[in-house]
Amino acid sequence: ARRGRITLEDATDQLIDDMRRSNPGIRVGQGYRRGWLSGRGALSVIMIGDSPFGGSERDWIVTTFAPDGTFFYLIAVAPESEFWAYERTFETIFESVRFRGRQ
Repeated sequence: ARRGRITLEDATDQLIDDMRRSNPGIRVGQGYRRGWLSGRGALSVIMIGDSPFGGSERDWIVTTFAPDGTFFYLIAVAPESEFWAYERTFETIFESVRFRGRQ
């Protein structure tokens, strides 16, 4: 990533592929949306799938590259039927992220 060998979309696709390998029942519920995380360009995607605890879950994934080029991601998970009750809390967590070092 540091030398531009991989795009944020490619890195995010790899993360999603890894998630699908560990949970074949998960699928993209909402495609990529562009946004910002700690002042850096970011991608956001919603995944929906079977929860290991039973029922369905919604995973909100936000990805970016940290200032040093490291792929950075956050995953917020809630039961599908209750996701709306947690959405604002997840937004607050995402908005609180700060990277140290050069931006």
